[in-house]
Amino acid sequence: MSVAGRPVRWAILGAGRIAHAFAGDIALVPEARLQAVAAREFGRARAFADQYRAPDAFGDYDSMLASQDVDAVYIATPHSFHFEQTRAALRAGKAVLCEKPLTVTPQETRILIEEASAAGVFLAEAMWTWTLPAIQRAAAWIKDGRIGEVRQIDARFGFTAKRDREGRLFNPALAGGALLDLGVYPVALNRLILGRGPDTVRALAGKAETGVEDQVEAIFQTGPVLTSLGCSFLGQLSNTAFITGDRGAIRIPRFWSTTEAELIQGGKVVEHFEDGRKGHGFEFEIAAATHDILAGRTVSSVVPLAASLGFQEDMDMIRTAAGLQPPIV
Repeated sequence: MSVAGRPVRWAILGAGRIAHAFAGDIALVPEARLQAVAAREFGRARAFADQYRAPDAFGDYDSMLASQDVDAVYIATPHSFHFEQTRAALRAGKAVLCEKPLTVTPQETRILIEEASAAGVFLAEAMWTWTLPAIQRAAAWIKDGRIGEVRQIDARFGFTAKRDREGRLFNPALAGGALLDLGVYPVALNRLILGRGPDTVRALAGKAETGVEDQVEAIFQTGPVLTSLGCSFLGQLSNTAFITGDRGAIRIPRFWSTTEAELIQGGKVVEHFEDGRKGHGFEFEIAAATHDILAGRTVSSVVPLAASLGFQEDMDMIRTAAGLQPPIV
């Protein structure tokens, strides 16, 4: 696939809430253009495409993947569909940016990595958190020694979810559960800060009436660092990340989508970063993926596939420690 000298032409697979945010933010990336939208109902795809001035709309996914006018696909469907849809897009020769989690098991991720490598096509997980300027600033503070040696990490994400047995959050047939939907964010933050997964894991989980986990608490030990992770559908948690070192700390509110970060030394905020974004925050991952595609890369320079496999392996360790069954696939 060659896109030299022109914008990357993106298609969105799926027409839900996240897809709308992504579509709105493409306009903030000069090197990217929204070319097409595909949904299971043509009318819905056409209305979506018209809203964001995309030329093409498709009422099925295969037709969109066959289009010669599409360079890259953003997959915005529920995660139980990610594996098959990503594989189909790769086999069609399209670059792929797939919403988190990339898959629901480590084995599925390994297969997609092999498929992308064999096809020589770009593949990345849309772990937008890693691309956010505030998260990158926090990582830079740590690298520069501003908080000394990292000693503890605490990251939690929870809200009160509607108890819909058939919806994607609670339906085991849709790989429901708090871990894949919410827990992937603190797991990913831990990987970003420490550069690797845990040596040991302790975890507990509560289960909803459908059998999927509705809350999880986990403790990672990674060398000398202890990380406390929490996710819940039962109520709002602190929804904040704290990274503590022996010389200071970093506070990141709403860390998965944050606009800001605070550097704390001596119990006082000594530096506050605000990203001043113009969109929903998706513009940063769109720009990162677009620039990688234009550069001819097949792996993201920000969220490499090795990290995505690591997220899956870490969540698998949590499942084992908490006595949870693997997702239905």
